[in-house]
Amino acid sequence: MRKTLGAITLSFATLIPSYAWSSDDYPNRSISVIVPWSAGGGTDVTIRGFLNFAADDIGQNFNVTNVTGGGGTVGWVQAANARANGYNLSALTYDLLLLSARGGSVDYRDFTPLITISRYPQVLAVPADSDIENWADFVEQAKASNDMSIALGGFGSMHHIAAVQLQEEADFTATLVPFQGGAASIAALLGGNVKATFSDVPEVRDRPELKVILQFSDERSEALPDVPTAQEEGMDIVFNSFRALAAPKDTPDEIVDYLRNAFSETWHGEAFQNWSSEVNVSPAYLSGEDTQQLFDETVPTLEAISQQIR
Repeated sequence: MRKTLGAITLSFATLIPSYAWSSDDYPNRSISVIVPWSAGGGTDVTIRGFLNFAADDIGQNFNVTNVTGGGGTVGWVQAANARANGYNLSALTYDLLLLSARGGSVDYRDFTPLITISRYPQVLAVPADSDIENWADFVEQAKASNDMSIALGGFGSMHHIAAVQLQEEADFTATLVPFQGGAASIAALLGGNVKATFSDVPEVRDRPELKVILQFSDERSEALPDVPTAQEEGMDIVFNSFRALAAPKDTPDEIVDYLRNAFSETWHGEAFQNWSSEVNVSPAYLSGEDTQQLFDETVPTLEAISQQIR
């Protein structure tokens, strides 16, 4: 009889989900976080910095691992397939939405967003000594010479999509030259290999050798208050990069709610705000729900544009 009852007890125990949760014991150990970009880069610095403050708030450490490759795909596939138990999270960037729009091996719907930590617009820049002083000069030169060349941070990247839209809206043609990331694009520009480059605010701010002539946001960045937006120039083009945190899609609602609330408190806390201002990570808060809405609204537009650059 004891053996039978023991077997029954064991069988019921195996039916209890591995993610069983209660407010009293979660989190009770370190939480793993995948960053699908290189250590020391902007996303890595932002995520690690934020999590350092979050660890103090929740009383547990975050173990960050950089899993690179495939434009973020390798890391995101691993993160999406991790156990949805609240102890596996991932950093998300705009590139995931591009992968989703192109029908890649991982999709933004494989994740549940927890918080957006920072947002910053893409920009168009030329060398500081260029005779192009503003957007009007750029368009005039592009149409007159027919030899405008623009560096991109990769084929099929956000830069590429923005460039396609820009040419359509302003009715000019340029040679688009892909490079491996924003740093390489800026190097090509300063080396005289191209006449302009797409980049983002963190990469161009405080760079006197660069002249930013246009930013792709719905309002001017605090870092570039004198640079007009594409909308101000009559073009409906908005490309704001973001850095967010998410959990695998099947993570229990109770854990998602806990992390969303905890991360919100960290982001709005004085310690993180002071740090983010010092290191210029372009802090901007979106709740998990608002981040989800942003993704849902953005991907259909990217799907339509991606058809033009296949």
